[in-house]
Amino acid sequence: MLALRAACLVMVLNLAFAADAAQLETAQPLWTKDQNGCLHWNPKPQPNESIAWTGGCRNGKATGQGERLWFSNGFLTMHDKTIPLDKGKRGTGPYQQVNYDEKGVFQSDCTGALVKGKWHGPFNCSHGNGDKYIGNYRNGKRHGEGQYFWASGDKFRGEYRDGKKWTGLYIHAISGKWLPIIAGRWAHSGKSANKSE
Repeated sequence: MLALRAACLVMVLNLAFAADAAQLETAQPLWTKDQNGCLHWNPKPQPNESIAWTGGCRNGKATGQGERLWFSNGFLTMHDKTIPLDKGKRGTGPYQQVNYDEKGVFQSDCTGALVKGKWHGPFNCSHGNGDKYIGNYRNGKRHGEGQYFWASGDKFRGEYRDGKKWTGLYIHAISGKWLPIIAGRWAHSGKSANKSE
Protein backbone atom coordinates (compact mmCIF):
# COMPACT_ATOMS: atom_id res chain seq x y z
CA MET A 1 0.00 0.00 0.00
CA LEU A 2 2.84 2.39 0.89
CA ALA A 3 4.62 1.57 -2.37
CA LEU A 4 1.42 2.36 -4.31
CA ARG A 5 1.08 5.74 -2.57
CA ALA A 6 4.72 6.57 -3.28
CA ALA A 7 4.31 5.60 -6.95
CA CYS A 8 1.19 7.83 -7.23
CA LEU A 9 3.05 10.76 -5.63
CA VAL A 10 5.98 10.36 -8.04
CA MET A 11 3.56 10.22 -11.01
CA VAL A 12 1.73 13.39 -9.89
CA LEU A 13 5.01 15.27 -9.36
CA ASN A 14 6.32 14.15 -12.75
CA LEU A 15 3.09 15.30 -14.41
CA ALA A 16 3.25 18.65 -12.63
CA PHE A 17 6.88 19.32 -13.61
CA ALA A 18 6.42 18.11 -17.18
CA ALA A 19 3.32 20.23 -17.67
CA ASP A 20 5.06 23.28 -16.18
CA ALA A 21 7.88 22.92 -18.69
CA ALA A 22 5.37 22.36 -21.49
CA GLN A 23 3.42 25.46 -20.50
CA LEU A 24 6.54 27.61 -20.88
CA GLU A 25 6.87 26.38 -24.46
CA THR A 26 3.27 27.34 -25.32
CA ALA A 27 3.20 30.43 -27.54
CA GLN A 28 -0.45 31.22 -26.74
CA PRO A 29 -0.82 32.46 -23.13
CA LEU A 30 -4.41 31.21 -22.65
CA TRP A 31 -3.61 27.61 -23.49
CA THR A 32 -2.04 25.08 -21.13
CA LYS A 33 -0.48 21.79 -22.24
CA ASP A 34 -1.33 18.57 -20.44
CA GLN A 35 1.04 15.67 -19.73
CA ASN A 36 0.82 14.53 -23.37
CA GLY A 37 1.29 17.97 -24.93
CA CYS A 38 -2.40 18.39 -25.72
CA LEU A 39 -3.67 22.00 -25.38
CA HIS A 40 -6.49 23.04 -23.00
CA TRP A 41 -8.16 26.48 -22.97
CA ASN A 42 -7.24 28.24 -19.73
CA PRO A 43 -8.89 31.66 -19.28
CA LYS A 44 -7.13 32.28 -15.94
CA PRO A 45 -3.64 30.76 -16.09
CA GLN A 46 -1.84 30.55 -12.76
CA PRO A 47 1.89 30.20 -12.03
CA ASN A 48 3.07 26.61 -11.57
CA GLU A 49 -0.21 25.21 -12.96
CA SER A 50 -0.41 21.87 -14.75
CA ILE A 51 -3.05 19.55 -16.19
CA ALA A 52 -3.52 15.79 -16.44
CA TRP A 53 -6.15 14.65 -19.01
CA THR A 54 -7.62 11.19 -19.71
CA GLY A 55 -9.50 12.04 -22.93
CA GLY A 56 -8.48 12.31 -26.55
CA CYS A 57 -6.41 14.84 -28.44
CA ARG A 58 -7.19 15.98 -32.00
CA ASN A 59 -5.08 18.48 -33.92
CA GLY A 60 -3.13 19.24 -30.74
CA LYS A 61 -6.21 20.15 -28.65
CA ALA A 62 -8.06 18.15 -25.98
CA THR A 63 -11.25 16.71 -27.45
CA GLY A 64 -13.95 14.28 -26.34
CA GLN A 65 -15.15 13.06 -22.96
CA GLY A 66 -12.69 12.53 -20.14
CA GLU A 67 -11.40 13.53 -16.73
CA ARG A 68 -9.18 16.55 -16.21
CA LEU A 69 -7.06 17.26 -13.14
CA TRP A 70 -5.71 20.79 -12.48
CA PHE A 71 -2.67 21.14 -10.22
CA SER A 72 -1.08 24.23 -8.69
CA ASN A 73 2.35 23.84 -7.09
CA GLY A 74 1.77 20.08 -7.04
CA PHE A 75 -1.61 20.31 -5.22
CA LEU A 76 -4.86 19.19 -6.88
CA THR A 77 -7.05 22.32 -7.20
CA MET A 78 -9.81 21.15 -9.56
CA HIS A 79 -11.04 17.82 -10.81
CA ASP A 80 -13.37 17.87 -13.81
CA LYS A 81 -14.64 14.33 -13.20
CA THR A 82 -16.74 14.33 -16.35
CA ILE A 83 -16.13 16.99 -18.96
CA PRO A 84 -16.89 17.25 -22.67
CA LEU A 85 -14.11 19.08 -24.53
CA ASP A 86 -14.20 20.40 -28.08
CA LYS A 87 -10.89 21.65 -29.52
CA GLY A 88 -9.51 22.22 -26.03
CA LYS A 89 -12.52 24.19 -24.75
CA ARG A 90 -15.56 23.12 -22.74
CA GLY A 91 -18.27 21.67 -24.97
CA THR A 92 -21.80 20.35 -24.39
CA GLY A 93 -22.74 17.35 -22.24
CA PRO A 94 -22.77 15.91 -18.70
CA TYR A 95 -20.42 17.64 -16.28
CA GLN A 96 -19.05 17.24 -12.76
CA GLN A 97 -16.51 19.59 -11.18
CA VAL A 98 -14.82 19.23 -7.79
CA ASN A 99 -12.79 22.20 -6.47
CA TYR A 100 -10.03 22.31 -3.87
CA ASP A 101 -8.09 25.21 -2.37
CA GLU A 102 -4.35 25.78 -2.93
CA LYS A 103 -3.53 23.19 -0.23
CA GLY A 104 -5.80 20.49 -1.67
CA VAL A 105 -8.67 20.96 0.84
CA PHE A 106 -12.16 20.23 -0.56
CA GLN A 107 -14.19 23.36 -1.47
CA SER A 108 -17.14 22.24 -3.66
CA ASP A 109 -18.62 19.46 -5.79
CA CYS A 110 -21.11 20.40 -8.55
CA THR A 111 -22.90 18.08 -10.98
CA GLY A 112 -25.01 19.11 -13.96
CA ALA A 113 -24.45 19.79 -17.65
CA LEU A 114 -22.57 22.16 -19.91
CA VAL A 115 -24.06 23.86 -22.96
CA LYS A 116 -21.44 25.54 -25.16
CA GLY A 117 -19.02 25.43 -22.22
CA LYS A 118 -21.27 27.07 -19.60
CA TRP A 119 -23.22 25.58 -16.70
CA HIS A 120 -26.79 25.20 -17.91
CA GLY A 121 -29.89 23.41 -16.60
CA PRO A 122 -30.33 21.53 -13.31
CA PHE A 123 -27.31 21.47 -10.96
CA ASN A 124 -26.58 20.06 -7.52
CA CYS A 125 -23.70 21.73 -5.63
CA SER A 126 -22.30 20.87 -2.20
CA HIS A 127 -19.73 23.16 -0.57
CA GLY A 128 -16.99 22.36 1.93
CA ASN A 129 -18.52 24.76 4.47
CA GLY A 130 -21.75 22.71 4.53
CA ASP A 131 -23.79 24.97 2.19
CA LYS A 132 -25.73 23.38 -0.69
CA TYR A 133 -27.46 24.63 -3.85
CA ILE A 134 -30.03 22.63 -5.82
CA GLY A 135 -31.48 24.39 -8.83
CA ASN A 136 -31.03 25.72 -12.31
CA TYR A 137 -28.26 27.57 -14.12
CA ARG A 138 -28.40 29.52 -17.37
CA ASN A 139 -25.24 30.66 -19.15
CA GLY A 140 -23.10 29.87 -16.10
CA LYS A 141 -25.25 31.71 -13.50
CA ARG A 142 -28.00 30.60 -11.15
CA HIS A 143 -31.23 31.28 -13.01
CA GLY A 144 -34.76 29.93 -12.55
CA GLU A 145 -36.06 27.83 -9.66
CA GLY A 146 -33.52 27.04 -6.98
CA GLN A 147 -32.93 26.31 -3.32
CA TYR A 148 -29.92 27.37 -1.27
CA PHE A 149 -29.31 25.73 2.10
CA TRP A 150 -26.75 27.30 4.44
CA ALA A 151 -24.87 25.18 6.98
CA SER A 152 -26.50 27.38 9.67
CA GLY A 153 -29.89 25.92 8.73
CA ASP A 154 -31.11 29.05 6.90
CA LYS A 155 -32.77 28.43 3.51
CA PHE A 156 -33.84 30.29 0.39
CA ARG A 157 -36.43 28.80 -1.92
CA GLY A 158 -37.56 30.63 -5.01
CA GLU A 159 -36.40 32.15 -8.26
CA TYR A 160 -32.92 33.31 -9.24
CA ARG A 161 -32.21 35.74 -12.09
CA ASP A 162 -28.73 36.15 -13.54
CA GLY A 163 -27.10 34.69 -10.41
CA LYS A 164 -29.13 36.65 -7.83
CA LYS A 165 -32.04 35.78 -5.56
CA TRP A 166 -35.08 37.34 -7.25
CA THR A 167 -38.39 36.21 -5.73
CA GLY A 168 -39.01 33.71 -2.95
CA LEU A 169 -38.72 33.05 0.75
CA TYR A 170 -35.68 33.24 2.99
CA ILE A 171 -36.30 31.11 6.08
CA HIS A 172 -34.22 31.99 9.14
CA ALA A 173 -33.39 28.76 11.04
CA ILE A 174 -33.06 30.18 14.57
CA SER A 175 -36.05 32.56 14.65
CA GLY A 176 -38.21 30.58 12.24
CA LYS A 177 -39.11 33.83 10.44
CA TRP A 178 -40.07 33.71 6.81
CA LEU A 179 -38.72 36.76 4.99
CA PRO A 180 -40.12 37.39 1.50
CA ILE A 181 -37.86 38.57 -1.33
CA ILE A 182 -39.47 40.42 -4.24
CA ALA A 183 -37.55 41.61 -7.32
CA GLY A 184 -34.22 40.97 -5.54
CA ARG A 185 -35.09 43.06 -2.45
CA TRP A 186 -36.25 42.27 1.08
CA ALA A 187 -40.02 42.97 1.15
CA HIS A 188 -39.85 44.49 4.68
CA SER A 189 -36.95 46.94 4.07
CA GLY A 190 -36.47 47.36 0.32
CA LYS A 191 -32.73 46.62 0.68
CA SER A 192 -30.89 44.27 -1.67
CA ALA A 193 -31.27 40.62 -0.70
CA ASN A 194 -28.14 39.60 -2.58
CA LYS A 195 -25.13 39.49 -0.29
CA SER A 196 -22.56 36.78 -1.05
CA GLU A 197 -23.59 33.17 -0.46
